[in-house]
Amino acid sequence: MIFFHKLDKKSPKLSLTERELISEHGRLRKSKKYNLKRYTLSETERETYLNVVPNLRPYYMDSAVTDITMLLPHVHTGVPHTIVNFYIETAGEKTTFWDGEMEMDDRYIKDDGNGYYNVKPELIEPVQSYVADPLDVYMINPFRMHSVLPNIDEEKNVVHRIVNTVDREIMRYAMRNKRKLIQMFFELPIEKAVEKIYD
Repeated sequence: MIFFHKLDKKSPKLSLTERELISEHGRLRKSKKYNLKRYTLSETERETYLNVVPNLRPYYMDSAVTDITMLLPHVHTGVPHTIVNFYIETAGEKTTFWDGEMEMDDRYIKDDGNGYYNVKPELIEPVQSYVADPLDVYMINPFRMHSVLPNIDEEKNVVHRIVNTVDREIMRYAMRNKRKLIQMFFELPIEKAVEKIYD
């Protein structure tokens, strides 16, 4: 079972330019701000990033420039695919993959049928994680439950603090830290994508 795979490649740098907003997701019910925003990537930029993973080009589905603050444990739906994350800005966040009973849970997050659903955190445990540096490139398995959280405490404690309290440390973290990446979606399960990348 592959949760994620770090590539021995570096992300191209991203130009600072105005971009069109595509979608917003992951708003805590107690907040007015979305934790994930996706923006357009130009055709030239898209080709630049595809050139980093040329063997995956035939399986390309979509791409976006993504700003992420925090994401509670969730799992993607739809056709089997792999996401390649090209990290531009990071602030020590931990991407964690979880195992356990996958039960839908919409108590804390307001979403609108955006291709994934949140899962009940009480029923799952963290199993693998990574902390990306700027320009790192990771392939992730979006069909395994995963989260993006501040790396300031045990994952389950951070989830508890986000959903059950008004936690000033986490609020300050969210306001002060930026996380930007390019996400590319490929219509292959991650096991096949890892094989293809080295063909």
